[in-house]
Amino acid sequence: MNMKIINNVNITNQYSNFYNKTPRLANNNEAINFGAKPKPYNVFNPCAHYLMDYMNVSAKNSQVKFDPIIPELEGKIKTVKLKSSGGKEISGWDINPNNSDKYVLFLHGMAQNVTNYQPMYKSITDKGVGVFALEYRGYGANKSAKCSEYKLSKDVEKAYEYITKEKGISPKNVTVLGHSMGGALTVDFAKTHRDIKSVVLVAPITHTDKLTEKFIEHARLGLGMPKKLYELSQTFKPLKWLTGKNYNSLENIKGVETPVHLIQSLNDSVTSAEGAKVLEQIADKKGILASSNYVNGGGHKVDSQKVDIIGNIIENIYTK
Repeated sequence: MNMKIINNVNITNQYSNFYNKTPRLANNNEAINFGAKPKPYNVFNPCAHYLMDYMNVSAKNSQVKFDPIIPELEGKIKTVKLKSSGGKEISGWDINPNNSDKYVLFLHGMAQNVTNYQPMYKSITDKGVGVFALEYRGYGANKSAKCSEYKLSKDVEKAYEYITKEKGISPKNVTVLGHSMGGALTVDFAKTHRDIKSVVLVAPITHTDKLTEKFIEHARLGLGMPKKLYELSQTFKPLKWLTGKNYNSLENIKGVETPVHLIQSLNDSVTSAEGAKVLEQIADKKGILASSNYVNGGGHKVDSQKVDIIGNIIENIYTK
């Protein structure tokens, strides 16, 4: 393991010979254990209800703040329209000024849209790699639509089909990069797509029981919470059972065979460093951990520190 200092940030790198290794395909038993897509939420589960409502509010919030196109990306963005499951329209930014046959599929976080990550796109394309930034149904400039983990996973599949089938990019040249909620979607996707190049997780949601604890604490501070969920939290705390498989990266990572790169701020108040370290330990035990990167600042945002780290990781992935 090598320790580097980049911009006064401690970076732990564990680059290996992953990228010369033929991926192992899932056998039938593994497909049963890890291959099932998330199912629609349980209508009798108050946590699932609240999490889905929170997701839909976040989608609406993503339709409010749009960042202007930065000068470095002017004329380089192609807006792509796609039809996902249920006939829902989704979209994405295809940014590939170098006409590269290497691609990053980017999955953004809750309450965000594709316009909010432009410095990161520039950093990636500066390394000679194309980017397809997916805009989920109901997010950004797309028409309003009901969201769930299951539905968003269908949108991710459609974006991947666009890259690999319509553009003809080999799966072995595709890295999936996810931030926050997008990180959880990335882990879920990677467990059934073991021939992709690599996975990069930035402040990923590791399990929604921790997020639900935050929601309950908000209620105790008078910030609002569905009555049934609040009352339930006063008597017992079955959050792991109630949240179940919702964005459960700690379980889903067990089915991943692709090299994993992790980036996490130590002062992140949304996704904890503790959760990231558990995810890191599981990935390391499986032998799929390619790098762990913990930064001292930046919170939950993909700030300039993280952008630099992402650029360096992408460069390493495609030069190994």
